[in-house]
Amino acid sequence: MVAEKGLFVIRFGIVRVMKIILLSSSKMLEEALLHVRRPLSDISLLHITTASILVEDPHYVKKVEREIREIGVQYTSLDLRGVNQSALEGIVTGVDVIYVGSGNTFCLLKAIRESGFDDVMPKLLDKDIVYIGSSAGAMVACPSIETGLWTERNRDRCGVTDYTGMNLVPFMFRPHFSEEKRGFYKEKSKDTQGEIKFLTDRQGLLVEDEEVTLIGEGEEVKL
Repeated sequence: MVAEKGLFVIRFGIVRVMKIILLSSSKMLEEALLHVRRPLSDISLLHITTASILVEDPHYVKKVEREIREIGVQYTSLDLRGVNQSALEGIVTGVDVIYVGSGNTFCLLKAIRESGFDDVMPKLLDKDIVYIGSSAGAMVACPSIETGLWTERNRDRCGVTDYTGMNLVPFMFRPHFSEEKRGFYKEKSKDTQGEIKFLTDRQGLLVEDEEVTLIGEGEEVKL
């Protein structure tokens, strides 16, 4: 028997709740992994590093992976560029968590489309694999990455002109909120349709079925 309502799935009498965790920063990764609800040493994690490729100083990727090792999680790294969907489906076999890291949101989205990751990920969620996205990795999970345009930096968009995301969650996302940016974000959001969630670097969003829970420090950001 299969019954579906939103992201809530029942198969053969077993209740499954698809789990997505969106972070502003990798600083919240360990806390996010605790919501996987199994011993950290038992978790197999696939780290998607593609967003970092065009970042001027991608040293933070090594830092993140060092922290993953220190908390006892087993991981492998993958750059989606040049990977096809068939290969990707083999790579994710046996993985418990897909962690998509930060960097250039546009180049990440391009690789997601070209590799077929956007087709594979919904199927993985249905198999109880947890999606964790940090910054760019969180933004691509949304209906649109439009908030990635909210910057004064001349960032390489890798030829991307369609900003449609993977639509794994029903809202848009903007990481790295600070009070200094409040006025800027408030002005930008006036021209943006749909709900936008803002997070500081010490916050995350746990999305289980249709329930969204703020994790981390402080109150929910309201503009």
